[in-house]
Amino acid sequence: MKLLSLLLCLFTLSLAQNETVTRWAKWMVGSESSTILATMDSQLEGYPFSTVEDYIIDDFGIPYFLLSHESHSGQDLDKNPRATMSIMAKNCSKPNWDSEPYDQLACWRVDITGQFKVLLYNVTMKDIDVQMVAQFFAKHPAAPYWIKDSPHQFKMVYMFNLKKIFYTGGYGNLHYIGEIGPMKYSLAQPEKPDWASKNLSNLS
Repeated sequence: MKLLSLLLCLFTLSLAQNETVTRWAKWMVGSESSTILATMDSQLEGYPFSTVEDYIIDDFGIPYFLLSHESHSGQDLDKNPRATMSIMAKNCSKPNWDSEPYDQLACWRVDITGQFKVLLYNVTMKDIDVQMVAQFFAKHPAAPYWIKDSPHQFKMVYMFNLKKIFYTGGYGNLHYIGEIGPMKYSLAQPEKPDWASKNLSNLS
């Protein structure tokens, strides 16, 4: 009976930790604006390719990108829609992260793997009435100039099928490291972590 009670207690604690981390992850993905997008290279078969891309998310945490048809990422996704995006905090503790040395591995990361689909194949300034286009322009003020000044066409794509979300809160002896359920992530209410006073090792 004592063993059963202990196992139930550990399960309840683990569930609470996972729910908290899920809310943190939703906030973290929404708080950043650029990511490392890893695709399957369309020019070098069998190898991955990664680059930095801007993105936004909707209320369900679904990522949206505005990509040139001529871009490496855009061409890769045309051939293979599977990809992973990696979001990393610039710093999770020091206020002067841009001038003081810090340990990047001690900060949180979220990796989201899924399949992409095209929302709009040729985005123009007339598409400002499309909600996600308007939101992208609002978060990335330079984006309208891509459309107006570039000789290339741009498409808006989104990761419609989230397959795997992997959260790394820092070093494993202090923070949660593991998968987050895509459905729980989509339905979670974002919660900003308090790095100064809270970590998952002392949640109760």
